[in-house]
Amino acid sequence: MVTVITKTIGAGGGYDYATFTAAEADVENVATTAFGSTDLVANDGAIVFEAAAGSYTGLTFNSALTTDATRNVTYKADVNSGHGGTPGAGVRLNGYNRLDDDFQSFIGIVFYVAAGVISPCVEAVTDGSTFDRCLFTSEGQ
Repeated sequence: MVTVITKTIGAGGGYDYATFTAAEADVENVATTAFGSTDLVANDGAIVFEAAAGSYTGLTFNSALTTDATRNVTYKADVNSGHGGTPGAGVRLNGYNRLDDDFQSFIGIVFYVAAGVISPCVEAVTDGSTFDRCLFTSEGQ
């Protein structure tokens, strides 16, 4: 059975990370601390980051983790932070986002690019990444 480590993202106190950038920068450390290495497959582990509603800066998701379809990293809106089908609500990753890690999962996230920005909301150069109940909004390109 997969062991899941859950961490939180949000502004203010009580969260493990203030930003997606900080969470992504620490993901290898989370794996090594919890499972002894960055190989989630061999250690039958998964990492889930639950985010509070808010606007976050887009980034490149790139780590040295070994993952598969069930032992991977998931980024999702926490139970009180859904977008409800509205692009301006919930957990919003603003700007260009590049996915370099295989089998990442995103649940209930809004990917947004503002007017004047010439880039996609998401560029996935991975195998097996999934998006569930996500919104993609571009006022730019």
